[in-house]
Amino acid sequence: MTEKNNYFEWSDAWVFLSLSNYDNEFKPIELSNIIGIGDMLNHAIFVPDELRQGFRKLILKGLIEIRGNEIRLTNLGIEVKTKTKGGLFSQVDNCLKRLNSPRLKLMEIVREAETPLDFLSDASIEEGYKKYKTVANNG
Repeated sequence: MTEKNNYFEWSDAWVFLSLSNYDNEFKPIELSNIIGIGDMLNHAIFVPDELRQGFRKLILKGLIEIRGNEIRLTNLGIEVKTKTKGGLFSQVDNCLKRLNSPRLKLMEIVREAETPLDFLSDASIEEGYKKYKTVANNG
């Protein structure tokens, strides 16, 4: 029997699924959209550390790539995204199981390399929250 990997936490899967508007093409990072999708999935708002940890782990394990202020899912990220099934409120649990599955061939972390998380400054996250709240309140 293969041993289960417990690298990813629930909030990491929540962050990953909140990237549902992205595919394998680099696109601008829209924190307000990511926050909004996260709210839809969990009826909660990310705290900055959940976003930072989730993005860092997703980058280090080869599921997403960041280039400046743009993001894309890797082929592995797309595979995980398309194979995550279930209803709205079970998707995060199902994604977490998939991310931690021993069958998923994730990149080995050679070292905790610096990850490009400049777009997750306190100021940019706050701006994303404000933009999301404005859209949600006017929508």
